[in-house]
Amino acid sequence: MSKTKKTANPKENSKEIIVATAFKLFSTKGYRESSVSQIAKAAGVSKGLMYHYFDSKEALLKGIFDHYRSLTVQPTDWDSNAPAINNLAKLLELSISFLQSQPEIRRFTMLLRLQPPESEQIQEWVRTAKQQWEAAFTEVFTALGYHQPVSEAMYLSAVLDGIALRYLSDPTFPLQEIKALIYRNYGLR
Repeated sequence: MSKTKKTANPKENSKEIIVATAFKLFSTKGYRESSVSQIAKAAGVSKGLMYHYFDSKEALLKGIFDHYRSLTVQPTDWDSNAPAINNLAKLLELSISFLQSQPEIRRFTMLLRLQPPESEQIQEWVRTAKQQWEAAFTEVFTALGYHQPVSEAMYLSAVLDGIALRYLSDPTFPLQEIKALIYRNYGLR
């Protein structure tokens, strides 16, 4: 008796293919420079099918943002009852390990922040994600007794952004050495 193979319905994964393709194009070409036609062509689907899943390019971006955000670490992944110094180490570890394990997602979010605002809604999504991290660092620096915890959180956030830019653009960037330097500067490990 011969086994019959089930053939996958090509439309079954269309939404995922569209999201992955748009993510790749937005990450490399930018949001503004990637047209719906280019995304459809690269995904091997019709524009009509794209509009079946996403009613606009902005809705597609929101879908990508939500999908990949669900895969990323969140600043809530730490224990507020633990000693503040442990939480600072945990937040730094989450930030740096995410950069190493998900460089494409980090590049995508950085590109969105650097592009001229296509819409206020998109900028709000990006701002909210950034503010969650800065709020977590502020809480830790407050607990550690820093005189200006908000400024310290913004400073550390900017340092981490700079590290991400260098790491994403320079394959020889010594990330582990820089991580050790940050830890030493904050009295960790």
